[in-house]
Amino acid sequence: MKNLFSFVKNLNVKSKNNAATDEQTEISIDDKMFYADLLNKGVINKREYKEVFKTAKKANEEFDELTAINKYSAKELKMIDNNKKGIMLEKSGDIDKAVEFYEYNIKYRFQGNHPYDRLAIIYRKQNRINDEIRVLKVAIDVFEKDVYKKRSDRNIKINRFKERLGKVAQ
Repeated sequence: MKNLFSFVKNLNVKSKNNAATDEQTEISIDDKMFYADLLNKGVINKREYKEVFKTAKKANEEFDELTAINKYSAKELKMIDNNKKGIMLEKSGDIDKAVEFYEYNIKYRFQGNHPYDRLAIIYRKQNRINDEIRVLKVAIDVFEKDVYKKRSDRNIKINRFKERLGKVAQ
């Protein structure tokens, strides 16, 4: 870990969208530390680690393009990234950190089922029934009030969340 901090300390950084970014790789320092941690834990190999930096510039260009056409807001893109990080953290066994990313997403009412499903499962396994119930109630509220009414899977997901809530509440 000492080497990682030395590495980060010596980076030539700039500010882009209020995030410190390594100019050479165009990846945020937080993300660089995140992927370095995954490499150190053996979740990803060196080839995958290097691939992150090879594709960072292209990803940043696509991010800028998506933001420019307002397909997704910066907050929505952050939540999508949070889901990806949560998945990787769960695979590496860092459930508590994954929960933090998922909780951020439900706090800001993410309109996809992933963080709600994962938190409900995690809380069930941890016997945190009140948290499971809270998450399922938020999921139902988001899909009933925020999700586009004509979205094809909307009612299916609402019914699935209600069914699971009914089983938990028994």
